Amino acid sequence: MPSVLDQYEARAEAARKGFAEHPAVLELGSPQTDARLFLQWHYRYCLHGVHVTRDMQRVIETAGARSRDAGHDSVGEGLIKHARGETGHDRLMVDDARSTAALLGGKGGVVLDTEDILANTPALSSAARYNALFERLSGGTEPVCTVAALYEMEQLSAGFAVDLVVNCKRTMGDDASRFTFLDEHVVVDVGHIALDRRMLETALTDRPPLLDAMVEAGTEVLASYAEFVGECLELARADLAADPAR
Repeated sequence: MPSVLDQYEARAEAARKGFAEHPAVLELGSPQTDARLFLQWHYRYCLHGVHVTRDMQRVIETAGARSRDAGHDSVGEGLIKHARGETGHDRLMVDDARSTAALLGGKGGVVLDTEDILANTPALSSAARYNALFERLSGGTEPVCTVAALYEMEQLSAGFAVDLVVNCKRTMGDDASRFTFLDEHVVVDVGHIALDRRMLETALTDRPPLLDAMVEAGTEVLASYAEFVGECLELARADLAADPAR
């Protein structure tokens, strides 16, 4: 009989396939994607990504502390350690939004009121969905299931995020200071995959009945993130379509 981790991996494949085949993911990861549209998307992704990243350290720390209190000692400590790595990611998004705005005008893009959007625009519905998942996991009856959502997101750093960085370099040049958030995830988060996998294995081995909840968490995080990526792409399209100079 397959191990409980192997069962998780098998059942997670449908959600991973769904993410990989999402139209926005396919378009943004393609080396043939329109450079102007990709740059506008990156601008929107950073502008609205602050809402996706701002509370992650807090919710993961909460999940870790509550998991530890529930008897998942090593997983709880691992989540708390993971949370520390989330520090400042919202600031990277802010910096990248400003850097991209500085490039847009010269590359045929549409520069919006960057500071007003960063300060006053509420979270996109997709970002709210993503955040609600982590709030629900960290504050729910089984906070240890947060590890499944993190595991699925970290794996994107070895795939989708790599493709995005390639397109960042194609459209913005090799200076990674213009896309620090994505570049850091490719460089740093790949090393977290093995750690998250071990935490997932430990949690599932200790509590096999959590398998369904873990699969649900992993499925929802991929679906909500694909929706966020897609919502940013549609906003970018609308920006360009409304540009009178086009």
